[in-house]
Amino acid sequence: MIQEGISRLKESLSLLTDESLEAKAISNENFRCVMHFWSEDKDCLLWHTHDDVTKIKLYRAGDDLRDVGWRYVQQRFREHDGHLISLDFLKARIREIGRAREGSVEIVIERLMIDIDQCL
Repeated sequence: MIQEGISRLKESLSLLTDESLEAKAISNENFRCVMHFWSEDKDCLLWHTHDDVTKIKLYRAGDDLRDVGWRYVQQRFREHDGHLISLDFLKARIREIGRAREGSVEIVIERLMIDIDQCL
C-alpha cells in the first residue's frame, strides 16, 4: 500500500530518476505526517474536539460546522495529536463515529490512514 502511494507520488511530481522520494519524505513534515495508524484514541480525541468546537456558535451554521469550524477542528486536532489530517478525512471519520454511536455501523480500529492526495 505504501509502495503504491510512493508510485503515485513519483508520477505526480515528475521527479528526476536519481532523486530519492524517501529522502524527500524524511525531510518534509507534511510527508512524514501523511502515513500513520488511526486508533480508537484518535477517534475519541477527534469526537471530543468536534464536540467542543460545535458548542461554539461562532463556528456553526445551524447544527453543522462551517468551513472555518472544520479548519479549527483540524488545527486543534493537530495541536493535540501532532498530525496534519485532511479535512475530508476528518469529516468522513466524524460521520463514521456518529453512525457507530447510533449503532448503524461498526468503527474499524487500528487501520492505516493514508491520505496521499492531500500531501502536496
